[in-house]
Amino acid sequence: MITATNKRHRQIAGAVLAFILLVLAATAAQASVGLTHFDATPGPGVAEITVSWGTETEVDAVAFRLVRSTQPLVQTAVQVYLTPALGSPTTGAEYSFVDSGLVSGERYYYWLYEINRSGDIVLLAQYPVTAVAPPQFVLLPRAFFPLATRSN
Repeated sequence: MITATNKRHRQIAGAVLAFILLVLAATAAQASVGLTHFDATPGPGVAEITVSWGTETEVDAVAFRLVRSTQPLVQTAVQVYLTPALGSPTTGAEYSFVDSGLVSGERYYYWLYEINRSGDIVLLAQYPVTAVAPPQFVLLPRAFFPLATRSN
């Protein structure tokens, strides 16, 4: 027979267990990287965008995964770059990737993930960085018009 006291103890134990699981899940999903910057800039060439980021520390980081989309929805993004983590728990590193073969004039959105030693993939920036791929400029031939001659 379950008494009111036993029932209350089970409720408390269940709440404590749920809290512990919630804390563990939140801790596991946190990034172990201190991101200093995350930028996307047009160029250096036609239909290219340079994505760069820097870290101040990289605790348990194994790699970084860069994804992009033409829509501001991370669910539509595809992986475009994967690179090993170069920093350490006490020092960071600088990273850069030139995304080429893009559609000139199109806007692209980028998100950065960390892959840690546990195999967790953690989104590092809440919002994407974005840039427009530079268009190809067409130089038109210049028309030559000789100066009018003056007659006296």
